[in-house]
Amino acid sequence: MKDKISVIGVGYIGLPLATAFASSGFEVIGLDVNQETIDRINSGTIDDSEPGLSKMVNKAVESGNLKVTIDTDEALRNTHIFIVCVQTPINDDYESNLDYLKNALMLITKYLDKGDFIVIESTIPPGTMEFFVKPFLEETSLKVGSNLFLAYCCENVFPTNILEETMNNDKIIGSFDAKSSKLAVELYSRINKGTIRTTDTKTAELVKISENVFRDVNIALANEMAIIFKKMGVDIRQIIKLSNYNKRVNIHNPGCGVGGSCLPKDPYFLINAANKYGIELKLIETARKVNNSMPDYTLNIIKQSLDDVGIQKSDAIITIFGVTYKGDVVDIRNSPAKEIIEKLLPIMKEVRVHDFLSTETFGGKKSNNLNDSVTGSNCVVILNNHAGYRKIDFRKIVSNMAKKSVIVDTADIVNIEARKENYVSI
Repeated sequence: MKDKISVIGVGYIGLPLATAFASSGFEVIGLDVNQETIDRINSGTIDDSEPGLSKMVNKAVESGNLKVTIDTDEALRNTHIFIVCVQTPINDDYESNLDYLKNALMLITKYLDKGDFIVIESTIPPGTMEFFVKPFLEETSLKVGSNLFLAYCCENVFPTNILEETMNNDKIIGSFDAKSSKLAVELYSRINKGTIRTTDTKTAELVKISENVFRDVNIALANEMAIIFKKMGVDIRQIIKLSNYNKRVNIHNPGCGVGGSCLPKDPYFLINAANKYGIELKLIETARKVNNSMPDYTLNIIKQSLDDVGIQKSDAIITIFGVTYKGDVVDIRNSPAKEIIEKLLPIMKEVRVHDFLSTETFGGKKSNNLNDSVTGSNCVVILNNHAGYRKIDFRKIVSNMAKKSVIVDTADIVNIEARKENYVSI
């Protein structure tokens, strides 16, 4: 009989992970609440946004090693390895919401037996494994480290390369006991060629959070420098390029805001934990404020740019290029485009929206044709750097726009020849 793994949550993280295990010979059953997602996976019709994933999923499904279901009993019965990949969002007050994790654990406890092994892959606040997950599971009378085994595995993959990084990135695994560590290393070694390092659970939780805090603070630094350098009339991108020739420097790129499922959320896990100790994380909190302010900053640039070319906002036609939170991904979660578009809609004559990968408009007018989207437009606003946009000769875009027009480029992709009086960077 094949070893069986149950993966709870088959989204951005869970599906590549489940597929990797299925491809290595495990029988994997994924549990999810979204029937549309389940049908796409089981029928082999997932999108191709993650290179290699669609083909690998189809092969795993055809082999019988991978199946996804909404039926809890089918997914969790007779399983001895459970991997939890559910979302852990924050609420409007920036506090963590562990309801999805709690629900997953509640389901698992109904099927637990002595010797079972549970891995949490979801990004969680520090101390969650020790003060929430472990006590919750031990309410079953099983004891972690004795007859129940538990580990936390840092998910550290990058969109558009998730499958490759699932199987090759170094892994950090946290646990409470040597047996759980051993089981985790043995399990992930079946799919992962990277180095697997073990530590305690809180350290592992904080590794994941720290990685994203570093990126968020670095982006905030770039955004603040972009604001002041623009006032000075200096090209921030040129400064970053030249600065990063120094091997000890790695300044990230500025932009219209920070999106996705991790960076807008994970720093608050650390901020909230610090508050419990009476410590104010001034730098990290400021970075969050800076990055959260960038959609408004971009909005002000758009308004000022229209004023500079003599266009009343109420008469202006705006074209948005890119609504996903970053280039070449389909993910729209926490995309800065949402706030920007929603604030443009009441004050502009028309807001057109184009994106190569997403059908979302956030209330704007969808335009599938690039040329049609810019015809007669007074302002093209580039919010991400999809490969399709990087290939455009913007001189042709300019020629199709209204006589009085401007391009606002937050992604630094407009070719130099088109950067004339009608070009504004962030």
